[in-house]
Amino acid sequence: MTKFGAYKILPHKKLNIEYYRGELNIDDLIYFKKIVRQDPNYNFYWNTILDLRDCKLMIKSPEIKKFVDIMKDDYNTSKPRNLAFLSSSSNEVALSVLYTLIVKSSGINFNTFNVSSIDTLILNFSENIIEKQKLVAILNELQTTTKNIYTLKTNN
Repeated sequence: MTKFGAYKILPHKKLNIEYYRGELNIDDLIYFKKIVRQDPNYNFYWNTILDLRDCKLMIKSPEIKKFVDIMKDDYNTSKPRNLAFLSSSSNEVALSVLYTLIVKSSGINFNTFNVSSIDTLILNFSENIIEKQKLVAILNELQTTTKNIYTLKTNN
């Protein structure tokens, strides 16, 4: 399965939306985050939705701390941030729960949500941020875009 990653930033909603597909390892996730952080519209403290339903994370538990340490770079721990993991497999759910535990022990002020459906996501995370139809449309757009972050990686 080919690696695929795409994102959309909605400044007027203060929302980052990320979509992942394929088998991804820790270095793939770190690369994705580095690219997103370079976007002039990106704001580290905005709410973020990560759609992991079409990917298989090939990450070992100890590697999550490496990722959290990178996320801590230049992060003001007094500012809160909300993350929602949209995942359907038990592996991704388990990794997102482990991520949550490591984040909480690291001092980063992240609130994390693990959900398996868009309805649950809207109800528990983004009801006042984005409408369901708009979120579905954006996720569909990200799934079909030709702007694959991992294609950029192979061209550099």
